Amino acid sequence: MSNLSFAPLTLNDLSLLHQWFQEPVIHKLYGRSQNWSMAEIERKYKPRILGKEHIPSFIIHLDSLINPDDLLIHPEENNK
Repeated sequence: MSNLSFAPLTLNDLSLLHQWFQEPVIHKLYGRSQNWSMAEIERKYKPRILGKEHIPSFIIHLDSLINPDDLLIHPEENNK
């Protein structure tokens, strides 16, 4: 059984978030096909982390490997 947990996004997570946005499926669906630089990631998420914007942001930790597609919400499926 997998253990899933949520943790508030921290400054230490921004590098991981940048890597995640480079993944093809994430790039297309969540990144809206924009090439996100590290500076853009910081500009978007740092104010949230520092409490300057009140948008809750979390990172999800999973203790076992699963197919990342199983975690994605596919916008095209919501249009059915």
